[in-house]
Amino acid sequence: MNWLTQEEAETLVTACLSEIADWSGDPGEFELRTIPDQHKISFMKCIQEKMNDRDLHIDLSLNDPISGINNMERIIDLINYLYNNQAEL
Repeated sequence: MNWLTQEEAETLVTACLSEIADWSGDPGEFELRTIPDQHKISFMKCIQEKMNDRDLHIDLSLNDPISGINNMERIIDLINYLYNNQAEL
């Protein structure tokens, strides 16, 4: 299996963020709460599609206590979650 490295997870997440928002910068500084929920859904879909393209899966939701991005503070938290919880399709 070709697992994502931490750097690849960051590239994937920031590429999806750039698709839904005019964003550039440090993912450690960008707060997820600044993204409206309707855009978070598109953001999560983009991440899941890019994972599927690599025959990987990630469980994401808005409000789940573990996989909910509304429970993550910064983009870097999402990157770490993605890296640590990726799975094979």
